[in-house]
Amino acid sequence: MSTRLNRTDIERNISKRLGLKLTGDDAELVGDCLDAMTNHILVEIAKGREVRIRGFGRFRHIERERTTINPATKERLGVKTEHSVLFSAYKDMVRVHE
Repeated sequence: MSTRLNRTDIERNISKRLGLKLTGDDAELVGDCLDAMTNHILVEIAKGREVRIRGFGRFRHIERERTTINPATKERLGVKTEHSVLFSAYKDMVRVHE
């Protein structure tokens, strides 16, 4: 079973956990903290580094090559490289929430 979270859900959960309000300065503080964390992770990944958060997981950059094929003629048109960020949760973190 999977749960989809958006930014608002994450901010709401953080605010609730810390006993903060979702209005005014508290909401701005939670948003700024989330921005700072995600920005730091993305900057480090852009530098080619892997980001490990102890007790949580790791983020890393991966490249996947994909061959483009014309479905009508089955002709191979070329190789396209896709860039993405891969997150791997630590096993201990997964076991806690099973």
